[in-house]
Amino acid sequence: MLHRAGPTVDTSMVSSLFDSPLITVFLETIFLNPFQFYLMNLLQRAKSPTPPFFKKLRNIGLLLGAISGAVLTAPVSLPAIFATIATYIGLAGGVITTVSQLTVPVDPSVKKKA
Repeated sequence: MLHRAGPTVDTSMVSSLFDSPLITVFLETIFLNPFQFYLMNLLQRAKSPTPPFFKKLRNIGLLLGAISGAVLTAPVSLPAIFATIATYIGLAGGVITTVSQLTVPVDPSVKKKA
């Protein structure tokens, strides 16, 4: 059992649920660290300014979501393929919007380690 600040979880239980070591490490990182640390980090990222390119990309994602919603709630009967495509377009729009909103500009004063 690993001990860190915050709630702990038995790693053997996590690894028995998922065979992939990458998923196990990811789940251990989430469950063994305080959730509030990640929440504050996400809130800070969401409130920080968004670069201009990602503002445009965010708006495109919102447009895709609106188109998807309009197709899915259309008062006419549409073939199932349209509903399926609209669902995937809505999902893509949501992901694009979320990732674009959480993108922060690179601080030029921070130098990369060689």
